[in-house]
Order: sequence, then C-alpha cells, then structure tokens
Amino acid sequence: VYGVPQHKGRGGWTWYTGSAGWMYQLIIESFAGIHKEGDRLHFTPHVPHSWDSYTVSYRYVETVYHITFKQVHKEGTIEKILLDGNEQASKTVTLINDGVLHEVEVFF
Repeated sequence: VYGVPQHKGRGGWTWYTGSAGWMYQLIIESFAGIHKEGDRLHFTPHVPHSWDSYTVSYRYVETVYHITFKQVHKEGTIEKILLDGNEQASKTVTLINDGVLHEVEVFF
C-alpha cells in the first residue's frame, strides 16, 4: 500500500482504527492529567518540571471548561482547584452542561 503511487501520503489503517483514541488518551489523561469519571473531572498531571503552566479547553456537551494548570510545587500532587474562583473541597470539578464558559485553575 505504501509503495503504490495512488496511495502516496495516506496514513495507513492504524490511524483509521483505535490509534487516534489511544493517542488522545495518552495526551489528555496520562500527560495533561485530566480524567473524566461520571460527571467529575479528576486531575493527575505528569508534565515536565520546567512547565510552569499550561491550558486545556475541555468541552462537556455544550459547555466549555477552560482549565489552567499551574505547577507551583513540582511534586505533582494537587494543592487546590478553583472553579470560577471558588475552591473545590473535593479537589475535583463537577461537570454541568449549562452552556457557560467556566474557568478552572489547578495548582499542583
């Protein structure tokens, strides 16, 4: 398939099956540290210590959560989570489909 001129530039079957899903899972869950369980987001970031912060826009049905991760301790444990400026006691975020942009800050 790869040596046939009319197929030049095609990615092959691995990208048409589960590989894209595995790549998403690797980046979002394992690296960035966002894991959805039911209607809650849990956070376990595993990024390089040299990253002071990074952002992810996460869509839940029709609602966008703009998540900013701020690495303050370089230990990987969650210090606190703010949802629209309010500290979350459970260190998780409960997802609500209200169509409003929500701001999340994860300090770790």
